[in-house]
Amino acid sequence: MIHGTNKPHTIGSRVSQGCIRLYSHDIEILFEEVKIGTPVTIIDQPIKVAEFGNRIFLETHFADSVSFETRKAQAKKLICEKIDNCKYKVRWRKVDDAIAKNLGIPMNISFPTFKQDYPTLLTPML
Repeated sequence: MIHGTNKPHTIGSRVSQGCIRLYSHDIEILFEEVKIGTPVTIIDQPIKVAEFGNRIFLETHFADSVSFETRKAQAKKLICEKIDNCKYKVRWRKVDDAIAKNLGIPMNISFPTFKQDYPTLLTPML
């Protein structure tokens, strides 16, 4: 149930009956590195939060039956557990947007900084 796919845009999405889809290159590496029959533990983690550089990302994979308010409460709790000073670093409207869209892809929920989000303004004019 771990396999490559000819639909790479579906990787990371809840679009199958429990299969884990990988890019062709990644499945080749996995095939070489892991013996057939190796036990695998699947963890259902509907909320993922990561800080990368100066940016904070939120990814959600909620089941349709989970209410928006429940999603929001769970996301806020996890974000504040993972991110120091979450009250001042996180754009909570972006969090609401990410939860509502529930796309299963990382979304930037941090406040923009001039250098990271507006690099073309730093380009000298000739």
